[in-house]
Amino acid sequence: MLKRYMRGKWDLCFLLILIGFVLTVPVITPQGVSAQSKEIIMKVGYPMGATPAHPHYLVGNHLKKRVEELTNGRVKVQLYPQSQLGGDRETIEGAMNGTIEMSWPASAPIALAVPEIASLDLPYIFKDEKHAFRALEGRVGKQLEAKLLAKGIRVGGWGHANFRNTLTVKKPINKLEDLQGVKIRVMEAPIFLEMYKAWGAKPTPVAWPEVYMALSQGVVEGEDVGVNAALDMKHFEIVRYIGLTYTSFTLRPIIISEKWWQTLSSDIQSAILKASRETAILMRQKLNEFEEQCIAAAKEKHKVIVTQPDLKPFREAVQAIYPKLEKVVGGREIIDAILSVQ
Repeated sequence: MLKRYMRGKWDLCFLLILIGFVLTVPVITPQGVSAQSKEIIMKVGYPMGATPAHPHYLVGNHLKKRVEELTNGRVKVQLYPQSQLGGDRETIEGAMNGTIEMSWPASAPIALAVPEIASLDLPYIFKDEKHAFRALEGRVGKQLEAKLLAKGIRVGGWGHANFRNTLTVKKPINKLEDLQGVKIRVMEAPIFLEMYKAWGAKPTPVAWPEVYMALSQGVVEGEDVGVNAALDMKHFEIVRYIGLTYTSFTLRPIIISEKWWQTLSSDIQSAILKASRETAILMRQKLNEFEEQCIAAAKEKHKVIVTQPDLKPFREAVQAIYPKLEKVVGGREIIDAILSVQ
């Protein structure tokens, strides 16, 4: 009888321990994470936009508002403007390794991970903005997004930073010949170096934070840049001319860390994707408005002279560099795919 009593006692203890263990284990969803009743933190790092005067401020705050609305507050969005989490390269790496949940870097640095992305920066690869987004929202975009996903980056939408132009200090650009021998600051990337060489200029790579000093000291006599970025960095204290060369169209995809994405339930994924796509469209609209405002401000406040050279000679001159850059952009196939989009 004592043995039966002790066995019953141990059976009861084992049952109580088992019940306690079950009650402390979280419920697992098909995605392999908890039911996500707790608040989820989403860190978003992006350039500029620290004040309402810049469109990235509106873009970031719209994203925050929509994500938190669509998830009923389950996702808490933390905004880090003005490159607080690092520059484009750092936020791209952060998204790939899961330390940053979202960003919208310029497309050029992403090419370090996916060479085909560099095709988007080829001079005059796009006829205009509408052509660019027909390509990116069609077969070309799907191909690029698949390659990005393989590297741990999910695209939530395609925004942009508008066209780059040629800004100069000493003389205006009225025709292609005006660029002969002019030292132009460019990004340290083969596409921009080859482009300005084809135009007879002297392309000079300079780190972005050092451009103001380079312009003021005569290290460079101009720059290839978006007008809004130059205005933001006070370059029009030195630069006197804007040549509307529309050299390349800078894309800013909204990128999401795939590592983080896979920890989310399907309903939260859908909400974030919806908010991202809305935000990308807003970015396009606001950056277009902002570029026009910046050109007007440069003319009115800084007395900058704006010229519109005939672009036909510019376009013809850079055709010769496409074959040279095929390896840089991952092959001729992606170039032809973009050019074939109607």
